[in-house]
Amino acid sequence: MDNETEIQIVEILNRNKVNDLNKFLEKRSCLNTSNQWLNYAFNLIQGIGIFLVSLGQAYQNPYFIWSGVACNSVSSIIHIYENNNVKLSKTLLYNIKQIKMNKYVDESMIDLDAKSDGTPIDLKSTTPKLSFDGINDRFEKKAKKQDLQIVVVDNNENITSLSSNI
Repeated sequence: MDNETEIQIVEILNRNKVNDLNKFLEKRSCLNTSNQWLNYAFNLIQGIGIFLVSLGQAYQNPYFIWSGVACNSVSSIIHIYENNNVKLSKTLLYNIKQIKMNKYVDESMIDLDAKSDGTPIDLKSTTPKLSFDGINDRFEKKAKKQDLQIVVVDNNENITSLSSNI
C-alpha cells in the first residue's frame, strides 16, 4: 500500500473511534440518569410494599397484604432493570478506557445482508454444515459388549430367564 492509502485508513479508523467514544459517553450518561430514577422508584415502591404488608397484617386486611406483595414484585422487576443498566454501563466504561489506551477494537454487529457489491448473500451457502460421519464408529469402539440377563416370573411362579449379548 502506498502512504496516502495508509493515511486515509488511519483517519477513517480514528474517526470511527471518536464516533464510538461519543456514542458510548452519551449512552453511559443516559444509563446513569435512568438508573438514578430506577433506584428512586425501586426504593419508593418497595417501601410502599413493606408498609402495605405491615398495615395489612396489623388490621388483618388481605387486600393490603396482596397489594404490598404486588408492590414488592414490581420493585423487584425494577431492580432487575437497574442491574442490567449497571452491567451495560460497565461494558461501556470498559470500551471508553480501551479507546483512551488506544487498544479499542470495534466489535459491533456487522450487516451481513448484502455483499460489498450490493448482491444479497446466500445464507444457505454460509451456514455451517453438521456432519455426523464417524460418530457411531467412535461410540461402538468405546462401548464394551456386555451380557444382559432378564428374569421374568409370571403369575404361576414360572421363572423364565432371557439373556443377550449386547
